[in-house]
Amino acid sequence: MKATIPKEKIYRSFIYIGVTAVIIFLANFIVTREGLFSAKAIYEQGQIADKTIVAPYDFYLYEEEGALKQKQDKALADIVPHYKFSSGASFQAMKKLNQIFEILENSPEKQAPDAEILSKFNAADFNISRKQLNFFKNKNVRTKIYKTLMHNLEKIMQKGISTKPIQSDKIILLKEGKKVETLSKQIMTPQESGAYLLELTKGKDIFGDKRLQDITLKLLYAVVEDNVEFDAVSTSRAKELAKSSIPEIVGEVFLASQQRDACL
Repeated sequence: MKATIPKEKIYRSFIYIGVTAVIIFLANFIVTREGLFSAKAIYEQGQIADKTIVAPYDFYLYEEEGALKQKQDKALADIVPHYKFSSGASFQAMKKLNQIFEILENSPEKQAPDAEILSKFNAADFNISRKQLNFFKNKNVRTKIYKTLMHNLEKIMQKGISTKPIQSDKIILLKEGKKVETLSKQIMTPQESGAYLLELTKGKDIFGDKRLQDITLKLLYAVVEDNVEFDAVSTSRAKELAKSSIPEIVGEVFLASQQRDACL
């Protein structure tokens, strides 16, 4: 007589096998899932991760400190110093020139002793000898000198005058509300303004007499004044803007909403 296995036991065995298979599959899936039971990875700065890393928040990528300072220093070094140009200096130079001429033009002064006249000239930085004074007393001489200086004084002052040496090859000239980049060698010292006057009057036969030229140049040196001055505030502001223009943040990482939700 053959032994038969009841159908109920067969069905029950299949159910056990199926359930066991499902449990094994789920257990294998959970255990082998990346990072679930793995030890927490620890990385050092500069090390490359061996797997995908998901941060729990958005974050910025910052420039390395040494590289950032190097870029900032380069930006600061490229800043051209700023200088203020005083338009009112031309008026002051012409005013002083008129005051010197008035010493002789005023009738009471014409009768004054030479020593007194020379003293007043010296007080105005116009230093001439007694012999030059006698030559300067000539009305035609004074008229020629006055016209020459008044005609060219504005041109000379517009070039820029500075007794202090300018170290930079280029400067930004703040002139009449505008910023003009110019070569520092174009800014003249008072002595260089004399050479420029001779250049402006070249070929016009104004200084045929050497005595005329000497007195004219002494008068010029007496009346010109600095109209170009270093602007520390504007230069500092330009440097601050240049430094701040170098970004500390070189990138930004945004998490997708599902990544953020998963991390949270």
